Amino acid sequence: LIVIYFCDKIRVNLSKIPKPNVIITAICYFHRFYLREHVHCVDPSKMVYACLFLASKVEELSMTHDEFCHRLSKDPKAMDYLVYHEMLLLRGLKYQLHVLTPIQAAQSLVNRCNNLLRHSPQIAAKLGINSEEEITKFIQTVNNKINAKIYDAYFIRQVVFCFSPTVIALACFDLFLKEGQFAGFHEGLASAQDFIKLTFNGDQCSQF
Repeated sequence: LIVIYFCDKIRVNLSKIPKPNVIITAICYFHRFYLREHVHCVDPSKMVYACLFLASKVEELSMTHDEFCHRLSKDPKAMDYLVYHEMLLLRGLKYQLHVLTPIQAAQSLVNRCNNLLRHSPQIAAKLGINSEEEITKFIQTVNNKINAKIYDAYFIRQVVFCFSPTVIALACFDLFLKEGQFAGFHEGLASAQDFIKLTFNGDQCSQF
């Protein structure tokens, strides 16, 4: 419960770090660190900021220690414990910093859909899309809605550890379609499975 509580503390910093992948990566680091460490041995209130700072560097959101502390923490001693806890975090993660998130998996799917729609007018026509502007609107809507659902779903702890990022991305896409937020772009398109069958051949489907 303590870990979940502090993961929520990471989440509320989205307004200060407007890049969801940084938040998701930081939460993953936090979970992984406390799988091996006890919350009574390493202060989680300080580790929150170490996870956010390391995630911002890994996700290429450029900030110095000073900028980070000024933006996220009002504690005048933040600089001192940030450096120390970042080193603890790196050791706890065994320097394995790569994190595949559902947002990355969803982006790969959306990019392939974008390419197919732009190069296959017959597929776009099946979705009721008849111009470049409509394709752009379609892709932006899909991307924004799926990312929003992934961001919400990712904070259910069991989801993170029980399912792969690709499965989470596809599940959020499926939920997005079934809630009817796709109205106006399709007729009779009710699930991610229908969409994949429509836009990918058998070999391509097997990759997802």
